[in-house]
Amino acid sequence: MKIIHFLVGRPKPESSNGVVKSVYYLSKHELQYSDVEVWCISSRKNPGEYTLDTGIKCKIFPSHILNFKKNIDSELKKTKNNVIFHLHGIFSIYNLILALKLNRYKIKYLISPHGSLRAKALAQSKYKKKIVIPIVKFYTQRAIKIRALSLAEAIDICKFGIKKSKVTIIPNGVESIYFENSPILMQKKIFESKILTFIGRLDVFNKGLDILIKAMAEVPLISLYLIGPFFTKNDEKIIKCLINNLNLKEKIFIMGEMYGSEKIEFLKRSFFFIYTSRFEGLPLSVLEALSFGIPVIVSDFLDPKRVIQHHNAGFVTTTDVHSLRDTLRQILTLNFKEWLKMRDAAWRLAEKNFLWNKIAEKMNKEYEKIGQDLI
Repeated sequence: MKIIHFLVGRPKPESSNGVVKSVYYLSKHELQYSDVEVWCISSRKNPGEYTLDTGIKCKIFPSHILNFKKNIDSELKKTKNNVIFHLHGIFSIYNLILALKLNRYKIKYLISPHGSLRAKALAQSKYKKKIVIPIVKFYTQRAIKIRALSLAEAIDICKFGIKKSKVTIIPNGVESIYFENSPILMQKKIFESKILTFIGRLDVFNKGLDILIKAMAEVPLISLYLIGPFFTKNDEKIIKCLINNLNLKEKIFIMGEMYGSEKIEFLKRSFFFIYTSRFEGLPLSVLEALSFGIPVIVSDFLDPKRVIQHHNAGFVTTTDVHSLRDTLRQILTLNFKEWLKMRDAAWRLAEKNFLWNKIAEKMNKEYEKIGQDLI
């Protein structure tokens, strides 16, 4: 059985785009179970083939729509029957074209929406609601499976009109556990720093950064570091205006993009990691923070069952200023021993539930169920 992942963007081990990063690691660990390829769209690299450092063949298709349709059709005609496509994302013309052609050639596929079918995400655009959604429903309802990253996302996918039996919950993962039992003096210094870290795309509405910045204005002693690229010029303007208007220049720091060892070293010095998204599943940055033993603060859209809080690995808050303010005040009441217990709980939660090799195993079981119909 062969698995072909399809996405817009090239798979990379380090990126501010969680989809390209998750496809890189998921496909890498799926190799132990199946033959795996990645097909993708990239405007920065010429069409053709190359091999990822994981050993996986990656085919790049032209971003020009007419050329893409022609090339994808040619490749599908050469594709053997014993193949399953895994489409990543929803609202892309390329995904739509590919899905329609897969239906035409009777090739089975599953979809990972990566949060695109969350109710609040759909409500953002009237254009999507009136024109694109009926088309998207057509090809999502014909998928063999829809993979949700969390329970909250699964619920929204069902509300979108997908049968519950078609939805499977398989989260993203982390490559390994990076927790280091640092000397007590160093941990004490981190505890006393009261540094909050956010890593991700600086998208005001999606990530709830407006709420976070306003809550920061009501809590003393804590500083916040925002790491990642601005999503748009407008997001940059809004974030900088909020910081200036609320006199938070000495408390909130915009650090830009960080990758590799630079990001890791900064993350390891964090008192808490914070992610107040309005409608995402559990993103990679939250899982990475847990793997380093960093307690996290997340919105209830990420963790509606409050699994993180139940395991004492952090706190879950609603996406409003007052609730978040109260949570920030609560972490200031923690003593050093309580915080150390949360650190230990964080990496243990990641180890038990979010290692990529375990995620790939779960994903392979779904492929096998689909594959039984291919024989």
